[in-house]
Amino acid sequence: MRAMEDHPGSGVPVLRHEYEEALHTHWLFMNERPRQCFTPPLIRAMRCRFTAIAASASDRALLHAVLRSDHQGVFSHGGDLCLFADAIERGDRECLRRYARDAIDLVQWGEETDGAPVCTIALVEGDVLAGGLEAARSCHLLVAERSARFGLPESGFGLFPGMGAYALVSHYAGAAWAERMIVSGARFTAEEMHAAGIVDVLVEDGEGEAAVRSIIADRRKRSAAVLSVRALRRARPPIEASHLQRNADLWVESAMALDHTALRRMRRLASPSPGTSRDPSGTTSGAASGGGITSGGISGGGGTSG
Repeated sequence: MRAMEDHPGSGVPVLRHEYEEALHTHWLFMNERPRQCFTPPLIRAMRCRFTAIAASASDRALLHAVLRSDHQGVFSHGGDLCLFADAIERGDRECLRRYARDAIDLVQWGEETDGAPVCTIALVEGDVLAGGLEAARSCHLLVAERSARFGLPESGFGLFPGMGAYALVSHYAGAAWAERMIVSGARFTAEEMHAAGIVDVLVEDGEGEAAVRSIIADRRKRSAAVLSVRALRRARPPIEASHLQRNADLWVESAMALDHTALRRMRRLASPSPGTSRDPSGTTSGAASGGGITSGGISGGGGTSG
């Protein structure tokens, strides 16, 4: 798939894609700059790639899609706080509604995959906050390295996670855990999240990719059973789109009511922080090495992030 949008002046993709034929696996590397978060260009790039992956699937072969970060030490800082603050200051509810709608669409795809035989895996190798947790936990499987930290920090500027965190965390760990994470705004260790049932597989630092490869290889041997389990998952009561949309509507109204002090806190959190990219050039790295890998990228608008 050809690049659609670029970081200004860089040509570096916000979403780097590698397909590994031997494992029938799509590796998706998020690479938003200057701060790893879900900007509208990254959300569009992910939805475009997800649609292509689903369309390429067949009933005879199980595909895997692995979502990870191109920034060492950070999976995702969550939503685009500068976009939020700008929209609030100019009274643009529709901007926030559009963002929420597109973000919810990604959360639902992680579970439903447009009905295609695709299993989604989040590989968390660093901090995962706010909307980053929503994206990671919407996947069928969440693998985390031990040093990863998880949090829902929105209470620090008077808001709450509006794109499914409460429903997702409640589903895996119960409402008490969801409320604890949201109200406290604290960061939790990967070990704590594993004990709570939010992280599925806990591995040592540096072993995440090897663990994911082993999981995929094992699941491919049992593809019929994996697809049967997926059918059972689809048959259970889902996290309904209407519920997610109601949450998002509440989030929009709460966001529009934030005062200038809260917006200043939001912008401080959105300030770019130093980070190391796995692949600054945007070309294929060794992160998903192996025979039969093809590489490409969807580029984005590199807006300010949060």
